[in-house]
Amino acid sequence: MKKTLFALLLACVPVAVEAQTTPGYYGSIGGNLSFITPFNGILDFTNQVREDGGPVTRLNLNSTINFNTGYGANLAVGYKFAEPFRADLEFSYVNASVASVSGNGATVPGIGSLSAFSVMVNGYYDNTDFATSPLGFYIGGGLGLIVYNAEGIAFDDLPPPPGFGPLIIFGQVFDNPNDLTRKPPISSTSAVFAYQGKAGINYAFSESAVLNVGYRYQATGQTLLKGSSLEFNTGNTSINSVELGVRFAF
Repeated sequence: MKKTLFALLLACVPVAVEAQTTPGYYGSIGGNLSFITPFNGILDFTNQVREDGGPVTRLNLNSTINFNTGYGANLAVGYKFAEPFRADLEFSYVNASVASVSGNGATVPGIGSLSAFSVMVNGYYDNTDFATSPLGFYIGGGLGLIVYNAEGIAFDDLPPPPGFGPLIIFGQVFDNPNDLTRKPPISSTSAVFAYQGKAGINYAFSESAVLNVGYRYQATGQTLLKGSSLEFNTGNTSINSVELGVRFAF
């Protein structure tokens, strides 16, 4: 996947045919390595009753989901205004597997993955001018939406909160407290408002083709990942990405 993205970036460099020193439309494509910050939140066990028939109104664990390094791609269409401003509509994708989950003093290997698809409207200050120097920089930010998609995130073997004995959950008796979290994994989709900041260095191959290396920070508010019998309510979430891309004029 990473080799394919890099080959596609190199193939795009000579495609541009129109100078971008004047206002006009542009497109960009790129790849990223991404680091999703750990999801800290409350793992809720829903629709449960005690063995004696009394209700369990809120059985939960303070838990953390840790992620491996992810990868993804970015695609944008934009318009360059009078120097040095431009704006674009950007689509990006990140996917990362779960490294581990932790809660109640225990950490166990992770199962499953998380993907993030975002749609953002961005504005930039970009001082790149091929006629002056091939090197330049950009800084920008944007607002939009991130859609998180959890695939099979499991919390097997995490110990339950202290003080909970055998339970009947959906008709199944859990005599061993450690069995409590052996539940169907979380697979769900959640959309949340997001914002981002971006900065990087440009190298202009010509007046119409620019290579960029940059950093992106994306952040959201609280997010709910919901399974058939588990819910994970996160605090604020964020993604840090290192990006390589090509921008070219139409």
